[in-house]
Amino acid sequence: ADGSLPTEWWTPEADRALLFGIYKHGYGTYDKIRKDAEYEKAFNPDPSGGNSYQTMSKKRGGHWHHKEGCNCVSCSYRRKKQKRLEVEAEEKQQEAAAAVGPQGGGGGEDGA
Repeated sequence: ADGSLPTEWWTPEADRALLFGIYKHGYGTYDKIRKDAEYEKAFNPDPSGGNSYQTMSKKRGGHWHHKEGCNCVSCSYRRKKQKRLEVEAEEKQQEAAAAVGPQGGGGGEDGA
């Protein structure tokens, strides 16, 4: 990782809350961790100051985003999943093309 923040509102407290939350709730439970009363403040550090999850969400049309090229676990996972889906779609397309065979190959009736 390059050491940059994944999003503008991210703080060291959010880092700690995420690590402890993963320990408590398990890997891949970010939404559950974020809603946990014990960690909620870390993910919403200053709702009135304009530097919180909700404020960023409103500024960006209802969705928050990590910075371009972010290498956090969720972004890496999302990129790998997208790549895997693209490869699978391409393989299915190739299989379908192979099943059809060459076009106009004359493999029809004998005429006899």
